[in-house]
Amino acid sequence: MRTFVGVGLKGIMILLFLLALLDPDLKGPGGWFGGTRVCTLFVLDRSESISSEAREDAERLVIGYMKGMSSRDRAGLVVFGKEPQVTWLGENDGVRWPGKAVLGETDGSETHGARALSLSASLFPEGFERHVVFFSDGRETGGPEELEAAAARLALDGIVLHGVPLGGRKTGLFLKNLRLPGTVQPGVPFSIRVAVEGKGTGELGVYRNGVLKARKSLRKDPPAVETTSFTLREEGTGYVQYEAVLQGAGATTPVQRKGGIIRIEGPLRVLYVDGKKSAGGGERPPLATLLHDEGLPVEWVSPEALSGRLSGMSPEWGAYGLVV
Repeated sequence: MRTFVGVGLKGIMILLFLLALLDPDLKGPGGWFGGTRVCTLFVLDRSESISSEAREDAERLVIGYMKGMSSRDRAGLVVFGKEPQVTWLGENDGVRWPGKAVLGETDGSETHGARALSLSASLFPEGFERHVVFFSDGRETGGPEELEAAAARLALDGIVLHGVPLGGRKTGLFLKNLRLPGTVQPGVPFSIRVAVEGKGTGELGVYRNGVLKARKSLRKDPPAVETTSFTLREEGTGYVQYEAVLQGAGATTPVQRKGGIIRIEGPLRVLYVDGKKSAGGGERPPLATLLHDEGLPVEWVSPEALSGRLSGMSPEWGAYGLVV
């Protein structure tokens, strides 16, 4: 058995930073890692890029590893996708596998193994040799640098890190990432960048508040990540929701989505809802008049005027910086 203790993490399959150096057979003489008391945290990738077969393989491996551990040892389980979750810590149960229920549910739209490693480092009890076994296909959303840094911190803290490769989805396209600017200016062009991985064909669309704004047909042969840019423009001010949607027979799943919010900077726009406002107009309330006199655009409306236009969680609410 060889153990990762430094930083040597390169390549498109980020997990090879661990896996090329490691033997998945972690069992040593006299049980796991010899005769000392060991606490082992199993960190499992549950993101969308992991196939169902690979998830089952990981579960079998964890159960197998636990069978080789001493009753004096301790174990725990952390699952991750977009965020890490501690789903089980066997404080009093030794290393007995608690069953599938502990795998739980997680948002698999992104892969942040670095966050899971950082969380794991804080979970160990005193008096145990500390080990982390990391199961993943290595497709880190934040890039290899984040994973490298997290692995290096574990090594500096004296935590032994082991890696076990999981097979990802081997065919089709995978929507890996959507990059949006945080803020834009009215009338100024900006770019949206969508990263797609894998081989196959599909349709990539960009939607603004649910309305299609741009589309591109994809036909990828090299499996490496390719980034497509869309140039768009916004008018007015407020917040808008953008979503990238990948669909088609060549995708790993029929429909894949990633979304985010963009803020359009500009003068503060005020929506003043007045229950006393009549259909014919009437006298503008003093506060609405004051805001208007200060140079702020004020839309003075009755509650009835909002019906069907700004109901529930409509994204059009984001066009207003202040609602009175």
